[in-house]
Amino acid sequence: MPDTTEYLISKAKETIPLFSRRITEHPCSLLSFEMEFTEYKARKTQLQQRDVVRNIEAMSKEINIPKQCSIISAIPVHILEIPNEIGLKEHILSLSRAGGTTVFFINDASAKLPEDEFKFHAQRLRVALRKIAGSTPVSILSEYSPFVRSIGAIRGILSDAVMHACYKCKLNDPIMLSNDVDVIRCPPNYAIMIRDIFFADPLLDIITGPVYYGYGFDGERYLDAGHVAPELMLQNRFRSTYLESLRNGVALGWPYSNGEGANKAFRMAALCAVGGYCHDAFVDEDEYVAVGMYKMRVPHDPRPRLNAKHARYEAAIWRATDPRRQLRAIINSISIQRSWDYESFATVTGSEIDTMSLLRTYSALPERIQLEDLAGRSPAEIGRNPKIVRRVSRLFEEGYNSSWLAYDQAKVEWFLNDFGLCNANLVHGANGGVTLHSAQLAPALVRSLVLLAEERPIGTFASY
Repeated sequence: MPDTTEYLISKAKETIPLFSRRITEHPCSLLSFEMEFTEYKARKTQLQQRDVVRNIEAMSKEINIPKQCSIISAIPVHILEIPNEIGLKEHILSLSRAGGTTVFFINDASAKLPEDEFKFHAQRLRVALRKIAGSTPVSILSEYSPFVRSIGAIRGILSDAVMHACYKCKLNDPIMLSNDVDVIRCPPNYAIMIRDIFFADPLLDIITGPVYYGYGFDGERYLDAGHVAPELMLQNRFRSTYLESLRNGVALGWPYSNGEGANKAFRMAALCAVGGYCHDAFVDEDEYVAVGMYKMRVPHDPRPRLNAKHARYEAAIWRATDPRRQLRAIINSISIQRSWDYESFATVTGSEIDTMSLLRTYSALPERIQLEDLAGRSPAEIGRNPKIVRRVSRLFEEGYNSSWLAYDQAKVEWFLNDFGLCNANLVHGANGGVTLHSAQLAPALVRSLVLLAEERPIGTFASY
């Protein structure tokens, strides 16, 4: 696998041929949805097969866009999915409060079901989704295909249908959210915050926000289960540290923010200008779009930098999603940094993974940090516990060595401080890997573990 720099730059180069003519000639200009969509549609019509174009146009007619709508959430739903009622209802209401709507696309990207079974489950999902939505209007699309399709193709078909519908409704400057159906919590004003940020800055193309697996911004437990996986919380912390290092230029040397598929927002004109989703992407479909949007505003810079004038990261716009894929990685001694590489969407869909079963499996692993290792212990006891110190050090090593971070003393120290480790003896290998010996847990990290055991919200490391 290439290093991060080569990987991002190669993706930036791949998106360039799809850029619109106007954005290429005037990279700092305001974008018109009507003009960009018209050109985008013409380019796509030339590239796509006729039946695909017809299907997208037919699907767009099933989408109900409210009057004065300004923001639409596009959510793919795998045919065997069982949606989380609480999280999805919060999301749908958030869009409604912002004057927007939610569009679902039921699909079988893995092509594992015959058509009659697909229709049966599609009807089951329609009933379930409408029950969750209640009186709030939503649009539910479905399409059977006997062929395996990438997540990039699924998101691309859905976003194209939504953009067609918005164009027909003559929306002036619509915003599209790219979200996932496995959301378990989000802020009540999630969509309102996104809408207001875009409206206040007409040059803004993309907003990204954090995605947390099972735990929220301050470590709140959002899992509807009696089992607790402390190492999931710790790995969420490392992942947040890694992403923060990208945004602060520590990891790459320039500011960058990835666009996670579960939590991105685009100005639709910008999505058209960048060429939409890459239909060949079985993984990292979100990264292609984010890189393209960073690159299209600075076409002569080989690095896809995060430019606050056109792209923004907002910590307040967070989402907590089902940690099923990450739990599966942890149980198999894989860092959640590599959870999508370990088992991609093309290999195993989320609907095939049972979160409760994984939590029970985790609880039966004595070598992992368990709730009983923390409960009833003082901070001093936790901080000196050999098992906890050993596992935290191991998680740090796995996370650091899975993040494409070439060894650098400043980078390691930055990660140690932010992850809550101190007084560590560092050993680095020829390949850039890092090993910790005799690490000590910083008070901030110990306190977060204490709060986890007490089942209270966990503060961020910087809070203590």
